[in-house]
Amino acid sequence: MVDYSGPAGQITILNDDMIKREQKKYTRLNIVQIDLSANDINGLYAMQFSDDGISFSEAEPFFALKPNITLSEPDGPKTVYVRFQDQLGNWSDIYEDTIYLDTTYPESTLILPEYANGGFIPITWNVSDGNGASVNDTILNYKKGKF
Repeated sequence: MVDYSGPAGQITILNDDMIKREQKKYTRLNIVQIDLSANDINGLYAMQFSDDGISFSEAEPFFALKPNITLSEPDGPKTVYVRFQDQLGNWSDIYEDTIYLDTTYPESTLILPEYANGGFIPITWNVSDGNGASVNDTILNYKKGKF
């Protein structure tokens, strides 16, 4: 039997909290790890990576975890592409995964009234990171006479 088909595979970008992308789609660090799986009846030989799906890196031995992939600036969606080679030299289809790089810290605007009425002070604030990511928590600390 002659094998002309490449390996089947999958790629998952892991974020800085080491949680797979399905559970969290953002990363705050531009260095991520890649979780890979591939199989072929003739065994795996190599893999290549790309950030555009066209130009690929030099072939390197297959490993299930690829540490230290650097995502390019600026903030935004980042896609990593991979293809696998079997022992006979057949290349797989191109597999990809995307994660949103968000290195921008949120900015907050605090709005205080000019005067307080009867000890009640309404405080409002707006929080945004400018990238469309949600803000999980906002902490407001009060110290006598200061925020």
